[in-house]
Amino acid sequence: MIIKIKILNIAISVLLLVSIFVTTCNAKEDIIKNIELDTIKLSKDDVDQQQTKYDLDQIFGCILIENIVIAQSFIPQKDILTKVQLFICKDSMVSCSFHLAIRSELDGENLVELSIEPDIISEYPDYSWVDFDFEDIQVDMGETYYIIAYVEGVGIELYYWGSSNNTELYQNGTMHMSYDNVWEECLFDLCFKTYGCMEKLPKIEIKSITGGMGLEVEIKNVGSANSTKIEVNLSVSGGLLVNPRESIETKDILIPGETISITFQVFGLGLGILSDIPTISIKVESLELDTLEKIEDAKIIGSFVILQ
Repeated sequence: MIIKIKILNIAISVLLLVSIFVTTCNAKEDIIKNIELDTIKLSKDDVDQQQTKYDLDQIFGCILIENIVIAQSFIPQKDILTKVQLFICKDSMVSCSFHLAIRSELDGENLVELSIEPDIISEYPDYSWVDFDFEDIQVDMGETYYIIAYVEGVGIELYYWGSSNNTELYQNGTMHMSYDNVWEECLFDLCFKTYGCMEKLPKIEIKSITGGMGLEVEIKNVGSANSTKIEVNLSVSGGLLVNPRESIETKDILIPGETISITFQVFGLGLGILSDIPTISIKVESLELDTLEKIEDAKIIGSFVILQ
């Protein structure tokens, strides 16, 4: 038994000398290395849904005490809605504002509501594309939404919204019209364009954990926005005389497409013979994201790490 302990002490001493030598040789290397930067183009205000053919006029607004409201349904394919454009014009006598709303149901609450004055809308029959630019809202891709157009007033207050009777041109929605708060589906499609973009969020992935002389961890921001205040935490359980048991490396910012390599120096003995086999935990945290963790079993011989 005494001979075995002496042999083990000699082995650890030799490994310690080797580890010190390797660590000294690598002391000038950066712990965190930028190794890759992909170019990610983030688009904003790209056209998402549209129907642009015009061959029919649709009239809405106030006719004495009658209030006519019209709507066009659409199904977004981007999860941020930034603005809409409508192909509209006005009657020459109109004085009331043009109101627009976005809803998820025809009689639901307004997700967006804004109005524009009639003086920026051309008179019939001179249609034009008019922007309704609002604060960006998040929508559910694949779900139906409605562009609602209406007037609040009395008397004769009429607007025109261009449309097409070819419902095959836009198959993700249709026109709806309301008389006295009763909606009816119409076999037309109004002329409209919706604009949007994909939500800009950071997303970090642990791309790899590699053994060798120390432990190398690669993380990448595969999202579409910056990730900030990143912490990469190393924790080692099991093994003999493992040092350090815990270690943290930080980075201020990780931009979209950027990959960094972080090296942790680990020393000890862990073969799963005289103690439990070492378990290595890598946790990545940032200001914007929940904790991401990856766990690996490993054997440690001095500074050499062999992942299992």
